[in-house]
Amino acid sequence: ELTNGEAAFAPSLWLDIVFVVDVSKTMDGGRLEKASAMIEGIAYSLTVGKDAPIAAKQNGRFSRVGIIAAADKPEMVAPLKPLNLSLTTADQADLGSAIHSAIRMISSAPARSARQLIYIIAASDSSETGRYANQCEKRHDATCDVEKFKRNGGIIAVMEASSSLNVVGWFPELASPGYYDTSFADNINYYLKMLCFANCFCPRGLIPFSRPDALNRNAPDDGCFFSQSPAPYSTAKKVCRASGARLATIHNLYKQFFLMQASGGKPFWIGGVLNGEQVEAIDDTTSPYTNWAAGQPDASRGRCAFSRQSGEYTSEWFSEDCFVAKKYMCELLPCSVDNYCN
Repeated sequence: ELTNGEAAFAPSLWLDIVFVVDVSKTMDGGRLEKASAMIEGIAYSLTVGKDAPIAAKQNGRFSRVGIIAAADKPEMVAPLKPLNLSLTTADQADLGSAIHSAIRMISSAPARSARQLIYIIAASDSSETGRYANQCEKRHDATCDVEKFKRNGGIIAVMEASSSLNVVGWFPELASPGYYDTSFADNINYYLKMLCFANCFCPRGLIPFSRPDALNRNAPDDGCFFSQSPAPYSTAKKVCRASGARLATIHNLYKQFFLMQASGGKPFWIGGVLNGEQVEAIDDTTSPYTNWAAGQPDASRGRCAFSRQSGEYTSEWFSEDCFVAKKYMCELLPCSVDNYCN
């Protein structure tokens, strides 16, 4: 959120961003100048790699930013600050080639755990229909790199800068869910908030607990999870803690259903011990939510609790001896502006 109207979080963003900017004649009428001002404003707000203080470089809290100018062929642009983009004589931009170059730019950089994002600002596209159809049976996906980029956790944001009301055919499909925009806003904080949202993600291999926001964007606000083989309750707690996580707790029906699916329908420990009919959660959260089966809890069975699937979409809680081995889920905070993941 903004602090006194300012994006105070911006210097702490840690993203790998490549801007792909249409520099064809369709970006005339001040649109290219507006795009340049937007990118430059974002760059000045971030802590960018080569300009980052030593402490930021050591703890990874900096962003790497690149720019590709898209006309009839892509060209890498430098320097970033100040940014000088000029219109070309090209009638339209070949975004397919530019996106391919952007992905190559990101993949050729030294690997790190940061979220990767390609931000396209364009009013046209001349990509050849079916250029790569023999390889991926997709029309515009630059040798399928776009879909692979998304599957690997990358985000593609598209700012439609056309002067007309006609959407460039594949732009909505090209963008990741919730990252297609036509507003072309002047408020730099608008874009920084979007980047902050993109900076919330789970490390690769973990299962995100996400619910779409009003724009249909997904971020794992409710945590990142990984499952483990059966073990007694105390062992489960220790293993999760050793990984910087905690044994998963349940405080609402949404998380109950999510964990049932994430566990593959297998019984799993709930993070907490019985106190009457309540489970005292290990995260110290107080919640009235319970999901006991009929006749439960039964303290004579034990002070620990596990969840077991009882129907196609339902599950229930049962008391159990803490020394019995059960599958369990560990819960981690997502990577974010406030939580750097190395």
